[in-house]
Amino acid sequence: MKEALLGLAKILERRDNVNKKFVKDTPEELQVAINTFFENCRMLVEYDLDFIPGEAVADLFEVLVKYPKYHSICGELLTILETDYNFKV
Repeated sequence: MKEALLGLAKILERRDNVNKKFVKDTPEELQVAINTFFENCRMLVEYDLDFIPGEAVADLFEVLVKYPKYHSICGELLTILETDYNFKV
């Protein structure tokens, strides 16, 4: 788990360095959901937690599925959660 947290910390640092910019035309509610998800990830790293609240993941998926353009991202996230974290959906 420590290795995963170190990797996540690097992702968060990279994201901070690009000023959290979104691709043009990214829906506002999706931007909020993504920012909220990353804030939960930041708490996971900062406080060495074992998991983020399931609601944070669920909220992100709820917004993503509203937009067919982002369905492939849902699939990739589900694969990561199932494969790397033994998460059952």
